[in-house]
Amino acid sequence: MSELATRVPWRVLQPAGERLLSVLFTGLMIGLLLLGWWQRDNSYLVAESGPGYALGIIGGSLMLLLLLYPLRKRIRALHGMLSMKFWFRLHMICGLLGPLAILYHANFGLGSVNSAVALVCMLLVAGSGLVGRYLYVRIHRGLYGRRKEMGEMQAAVQQAAEGLNTLVGEDSPAAELLQRTERLAASEAHGLWHSFRLRRLTRAAVQECRQVWRGVLKDAVRQGALDKRAAQQAWRQLKRYVEAVQAAAAFRVNERLFASWHVLHLPLFIMMLITGIIHVFVVHIY
Repeated sequence: MSELATRVPWRVLQPAGERLLSVLFTGLMIGLLLLGWWQRDNSYLVAESGPGYALGIIGGSLMLLLLLYPLRKRIRALHGMLSMKFWFRLHMICGLLGPLAILYHANFGLGSVNSAVALVCMLLVAGSGLVGRYLYVRIHRGLYGRRKEMGEMQAAVQQAAEGLNTLVGEDSPAAELLQRTERLAASEAHGLWHSFRLRRLTRAAVQECRQVWRGVLKDAVRQGALDKRAAQQAWRQLKRYVEAVQAAAAFRVNERLFASWHVLHLPLFIMMLITGIIHVFVVHIY
């Protein structure tokens, strides 16, 4: 494992071009949202006709296009149609542009009861999608990369601990503390709340590691067993160990949260489809 992966194994590695596009797209979305909110009282757009009506059709169509990504994953006949990276990116873009178009269609207001219900459901789905994206990048290598494995986290912890154990011996209290902290980071979590509990215990163990090893290194320098430069190098090794342990604990929590998010996101999406269809039916019939 490379030194970079050991030091920051959870870091999202994304090309500079993709980061720039993400920043520009985010800035554009925020700017359009602020513009629409600022101009909402000027009645430039009317939901019943003209550009306002067209934006409703466009927004609804973009929200329907969100189905392409899960269909691409589950229907074998579609597996050869472009890459998953393309479909995921399209899913994210439609999930942002669709709600934006519908907000402009609604002139950033709730309107009638059926309109308000459909709009709120859509905003819940959009917000859920942003939460899912936030969790996704924390358990994958980059937004479109392969999923991280817990074994990689544990390997980083073990590698970072090796150099420290040689300083004091594997039977010393300081080395035993490292082993206990490592076991916490590697232990199996049974459910989301147990994951949070293990993360809290890991944080406490990490703080104890810092305090104990600070004293160990100071004593070693004072007794002449280590020079100052070697102690500083050992302290950097401890920092890498702590970062790897914290990454393993955070990965466990994010993985459980992402699994729970999946359970919630689908019903929200179905509810949005139902309320959207009812809204279109009511508007055009009555």
